[in-house]
Amino acid sequence: LYTEALQADQAYLPAFIGQAEALFRLGRVKDALPRYQHLVYGYKLDVFRPQLARLELRAALSQPPANRRWADFDKAAAPADPAVKRTKELDIILAESLVARGNKEKAADLLDGVIRTDAKDVSAWIALARRPTSPELRGALAGAEKFTPDEQNRLLRGVGEAAVRFAAAGPAEEGGAYREFAVDCYQRAAALERNDLTSRAVLIDLG
Repeated sequence: LYTEALQADQAYLPAFIGQAEALFRLGRVKDALPRYQHLVYGYKLDVFRPQLARLELRAALSQPPANRRWADFDKAAAPADPAVKRTKELDIILAESLVARGNKEKAADLLDGVIRTDAKDVSAWIALARRPTSPELRGALAGAEKFTPDEQNRLLRGVGEAAVRFAAAGPAEEGGAYREFAVDCYQRAAALERNDLTSRAVLIDLG
């Protein structure tokens, strides 16, 4: 529907937003990224900055560590107005980028600050689970039942994504166990949310 609407009128903003959001939910980074860049930098819609920052982070992490360039991410993660405080969501995404850049202590401090403000923030706990130690990763699901189904879904997807990263970055002999753990996380996430197309797409990729 969005594609048909845009074929009729390329400037029809609701269809442009709908298409961008659909691509984002499907995890199609290369397709979604230029659309969110246009929403934030072209239309000046700062409300979509977290999604843009998330996509820029995924794009950077898809490259080998030596080839990663962070300028586009840093631009996306910074509020358009320097006087405006960065949102909690952007703090969490920035922390994830700091982990990827090897600045784990600064990332932990940033996330601890978010959690001190809101101890129930699931996204912050997810990001902490991405700190590269196996015990933290597996322990991140402890007590998950206290969250709502939607929050459990997000937690499982976050921890599953971390497991996939460990599988790719760690020794080959450890990769199988992390992949199995990731599959379990995404299967549980998909079972909690019928419309979770992202988890189902990842499960297909994981085989």
